[in-house]
Amino acid sequence: MNTPDSSGIFTKITSRDTLPPISSSETDALDWKAMVADPPNRTEFAKDMAAFANASGGSIVIGVRQGRATETAEFKPLTQQAARSLARAYEEAARDLISPPPTVETAAIEIEKDGSGQWILAVNVSPTEAIFCAVAIKPSQSGETSWLIPKRVASQTRYLSPADAQLMTVNKLRSATQRTLSDRKLAKRPKPKGADTSLRGVHHERELLRYLPS
Repeated sequence: MNTPDSSGIFTKITSRDTLPPISSSETDALDWKAMVADPPNRTEFAKDMAAFANASGGSIVIGVRQGRATETAEFKPLTQQAARSLARAYEEAARDLISPPPTVETAAIEIEKDGSGQWILAVNVSPTEAIFCAVAIKPSQSGETSWLIPKRVASQTRYLSPADAQLMTVNKLRSATQRTLSDRKLAKRPKPKGADTSLRGVHHERELLRYLPS
C-alpha cells in the first residue's frame, strides 16, 4: 500500500511493479481517480496536488475506479496520448496555480505490455520543503486572487483555517530552530582530522520564510 514509511517518505508510483493493488483503499498518500478530463480551469488538479504536498506527499492515479460496497475496483484505462496530455496538464497546474510549486513527477504506465494500448497515469507529489503550498483561486470581480491551503488527511482533502496555517508555520519554524541548534552543538564537538566540519542546517528559518506564498 502506498503509505509513507517510518522516515515519512512515500513510495512513488513509476511503473506497474510499484503500483499498489487496485483493491487498496485510498490513504493519506494514495488517491484513485477513474477518469479526469482536462478542464479550462485546473484548480481541482492544483488542490489535489497541494493537499499531498502539505502532508507527507502522495500519488494521484488516474485510470482506476476505486472499489466500493457495490462495485469492484477496476481499471478505467486511458490511451497513451490521453495519459501524456493529462500529465502535462497536472504539471502546468502545479507550476501556474500553486505557490510555491511543489515537486511533481508524472508517470504514464502501460497496464499490460501486450499492445492493447491501455494506460494509467500516476502523479507523484513530494512533500513541500516550504511551510505550506497555497492554491490560487480565480480572481473575483475585484481582481484580487484568493488562496486556499489544502492538506490531505486520511483519504480526504481538508482546508486549513488561518489558525491552522499559523500553527503549521510556528511548528515548522520551531522544528527548523531545533535543527539549527542541534547542528551547532554537533559542530562544536571535536572532529577527526579530515571530517566534514560544515555547519549544516544553519538559517533554516530564513530558508523556510523564502517559500511563503507571496
